Amino acid sequence: IEWAYADGQFQILQSRDITTLARGPEAEQTRLAEWRTILDRFGDADPDMVILEQDEMSEVLPRPTPLSFSLMASLWAPGGSVDHACRALGVPYGLPEGRDGHLVNLFGKTYVDARLKQAMTLKLTKTKAKQLRRQAPPLVADFRTKTMPQIADRLAIWQAVDYAALPQHKLIETIQNLHHLFAQEIYVEAEKINILASFTMGEASAATAGDASLRRYLMQTDLPNTPSALLASCRGNRETAMALMGHRSIFDYELSTPRYSEAPALLWPLLENPIEQISGHTALPANLPHDLKKTITLALTFQDLKEQSKHEALRILNELRRAVLTLGATSGLDDLIFQFTLDELQHNDWSAPKELLHLAQARKSQEDTRKVAAPTQVQLTLRDCEMLSLGAQAPLTEGALAGTCVAGHGRVTARAFWVTDETATGPEVFEGFNDGDILVCRMINPAWLPYVQRSGAVLSEVGGWLSHMAIVAREKDILMQVACKGLGQIETGVQVTVSEDGSITLVEDGQRRQAVSA
Repeated sequence: IEWAYADGQFQILQSRDITTLARGPEAEQTRLAEWRTILDRFGDADPDMVILEQDEMSEVLPRPTPLSFSLMASLWAPGGSVDHACRALGVPYGLPEGRDGHLVNLFGKTYVDARLKQAMTLKLTKTKAKQLRRQAPPLVADFRTKTMPQIADRLAIWQAVDYAALPQHKLIETIQNLHHLFAQEIYVEAEKINILASFTMGEASAATAGDASLRRYLMQTDLPNTPSALLASCRGNRETAMALMGHRSIFDYELSTPRYSEAPALLWPLLENPIEQISGHTALPANLPHDLKKTITLALTFQDLKEQSKHEALRILNELRRAVLTLGATSGLDDLIFQFTLDELQHNDWSAPKELLHLAQARKSQEDTRKVAAPTQVQLTLRDCEMLSLGAQAPLTEGALAGTCVAGHGRVTARAFWVTDETATGPEVFEGFNDGDILVCRMINPAWLPYVQRSGAVLSEVGGWLSHMAIVAREKDILMQVACKGLGQIETGVQVTVSEDGSITLVEDGQRRQAVSA
């Protein structure tokens, strides 16, 4: 744009498209093309409003393969599992038919469209809320007496199938059928439970807000169907643990991740370091009003049922992975099979596997290139995206240190320990970590569970009340804050005070000496 300033005003003299952006290194072209897509999509947004953010979905799929992202998108898109679950419960979904869902793959990371996410927020009238309260108790029995036996019956057939013995067209048809079974049937039931778990916990949180003992009971009750509780029930027996957890993995919804049955070495550390049960849990008062007791009990029942329904539904996903791996092996693509979407698996020309192999290799190379250019910010405004597209850094808007407490109580003062790479899992990541340190991160990796339980508190920029790690932290009374702001002000080694009210305070030297002497 050519402009001039005269008589107190700016005047545009001429403008034209930049014609050199398509030149230069391939990596730069890839980076610019992706930012151009984002800027086109959100060009009408307020420059300083958040347009993209990472949330619980980013915890589930931090760096998804195309296959896994297409699976998750099929669950959340209009007409998908969540939409059908909302219809079954009679609540609005918030996304119109005929458009994409709210998930955005940005340089290989999972973000959500903040505007669409806001539209999906459950907004209930008093009548709708009353309907959900009425539907909740029967759904518990229905899932356990009907849905779970149905899953077991259908799994018995799929688990007996030798996918390698199927003709290729039948194998592809099988993948399609397993996807349909998971997305249109089993996960719809699981998502109905997720919706009611969020609703009932919201009601229980509001009902116990003014009572510290009831609040503590709500936050610390043991749930028998969480992965940590299931592993603790094995008492170190590997055979029992594999029978319970073999169909799961560190990232359950990432189809490219080996299941524990394929890579037992990933499971044994969790089995050998079980989370100790807390003694002396707060009990519900005997004279508690019936309605309040019912509200609290129902919320905890659905928290546990949420874990149980996910655990059972993932057995179908394990079969889908088995079938996809077989297609990868028989076609010669092996693990590169995960570079295609579910729709592409169905419609690819499998009579030309070499062409598909070259396409998958090119796509994998491009994925690696994209990930290098991925932003580190948890939230992005349109202005941030414009700055990043130009190669500049988005301005830091740390603001005041604060978070949302989802587990634990009281106050903890300890040394901060930063883990900057949420995908890293090796022991070297925690070199220098001491028991009682406050773990600070952008997002909690499930593989960090042994260190989470050894920490004094956990601060994360991403997370939610019903995320798995939050549930574990509540069970074990680990002080945890999510949706934290300003963590960039904290460096490894500094003393930090974390409180259940959501406050985070950097401790000055004088205050630290006083706290130690006290």
